[in-house]
Amino acid sequence: MPKDKSLFAAKTGYGPPIGNLMSQVFAKVYMSGFDHFIKHNLDVKYYGRYIDDFVLVYTNKAYSKTLIPIISKFLKTELHSKLPPKKMYLQYYSKGVSDVGGFIKPNRIYVNNPTKGNFHEATQK
Repeated sequence: MPKDKSLFAAKTGYGPPIGNLMSQVFAKVYMSGFDHFIKHNLDVKYYGRYIDDFVLVYTNKAYSKTLIPIISKFLKTELHSKLPPKKMYLQYYSKGVSDVGGFIKPNRIYVNNPTKGNFHEATQK
């Protein structure tokens, strides 16, 4: 395991490293209020989240744009967090989305090339 990913080598005051099991548990607890807000307050039917990355699927682009400031305000006031503007994008659903080592399209999930390479490398040892 790379040293910067190890819980034992984490810098003081920065929390557990990304990918650490505790990071996933903390994210689940910390972000559960956000999950409920998205599903129940905003009534989003198609929503997925892994740690701090999330995907919303809507058929109405104009309505999707109205959700951005609402979500941003919730994150700022309730979780003291923010949406990174350079990581946010809107696109037609059939183009798919890259997330968590895969590329998700309607009715199909493809494995990303780096993930395939890492798997191949790990199995050759």
